[in-house]
Amino acid sequence: MLADDLSPIVRRAVAGDRRALEVLWVGSRRSLAAVLTAAGARASELPDLLQETAFALTRGIGTLRDPATFRGWLRRLALNTLSSAHRRPHEAALEGEPCASPFSPDDVDRTSAVRAALAVLPADYREPLLLKAVEGLSQRAIAGMLGVPETTVESRLVRARRLLREALQRRNCEGAPCAPRSGT
Repeated sequence: MLADDLSPIVRRAVAGDRRALEVLWVGSRRSLAAVLTAAGARASELPDLLQETAFALTRGIGTLRDPATFRGWLRRLALNTLSSAHRRPHEAALEGEPCASPFSPDDVDRTSAVRAALAVLPADYREPLLLKAVEGLSQRAIAGMLGVPETTVESRLVRARRLLREALQRRNCEGAPCAPRSGT
């Protein structure tokens, strides 16, 4: 995970230091995967989207004017890559036989339930939640990436967790009576 202040590394990358660029990419790609997932990318698309984003980063790093905006700038590159990919005509994905899963059916059901619940969250809540819960980014880093104040990130995280809990509870209650939670 990268430090909150990337300016020294970004300056070196902008100046042409390939090692600094590599450090930035390696430290950013997991959070970009979370950003892309939050924006609606399918898991099967992620490797190609990340590769295209890395290419865009390599081509465009020299145009970055303010090193302090790197995270937001890179996020925008990734989202533009996703947008471009979804505008391109493409062949329908071939659905093959399901792969054998190392997970139990209960694990798969829980994962599917969480994915479905996440899918209904508004992107403004889903993205910071994934960046915090999956990538472990600080609220300061998320704020820098999204271009919003830390207090906004904090309130979005609180709301996202509540909406996720409610969506999972609704899903668990479908088709069976569900006892109300105590204290609500």
